[in-house]
Amino acid sequence: MTPRTFVRHFSRRTGTSPLRLVVAQRMMAGPPLLESGALPVEGVGAAVGFESPATFRHHFARATKTSPSAYRRTFRAS
Repeated sequence: MTPRTFVRHFSRRTGTSPLRLVVAQRMMAGPPLLESGALPVEGVGAAVGFESPATFRHHFARATKTSPSAYRRTFRAS
């Protein structure tokens, strides 16, 4: 099966692309790590599978409408 055929079949059955599913799973893993404060933002991005901190920040901001640093600050202030 070619990669394109896989993506087409996967998308038809799940309603989303494989990449979007992977990014969504990574985004679900990010907030608890940010809340714990144990890792720097760059470390959280790497821990959830992003190769660059910029990519993590981009996807996190897109998913949550806030930056990882701002998200973390809301939990430190609480």
